[in-house]
Amino acid sequence: MDMEQKVKLQIKHGHCHWTVYSREEWKYETFEREYKLGDILQIDGFYGYKITEISDARIVIEFYEEKYILTRKEPIRMVTEIEGREWSDGCVYDGDDYSTEIAWLQ
Repeated sequence: MDMEQKVKLQIKHGHCHWTVYSREEWKYETFEREYKLGDILQIDGFYGYKITEISDARIVIEFYEEKYILTRKEPIRMVTEIEGREWSDGCVYDGDDYSTEIAWLQ
């Protein structure tokens, strides 16, 4: 593919905030975005995830040692947790869970 050629992806993004006492219900949104080689996804919770390869057969998304391969037939799923405040004893008090499913629109 041409380096400037864009690909259109459908993203189903979920978020859930939690504390040691409770957990909110998951909230989801679905949207479409266009990306090109070298773009950062810029999806809440998935900061720094970068498109490192685009070909006719696959799109590769990387974050440090993590590598995700997206094909036209198979979406990818990613989950992450971002810890929030800590108690004085080192126990985490709250945080945010994120999930995203990315499909390649044809």
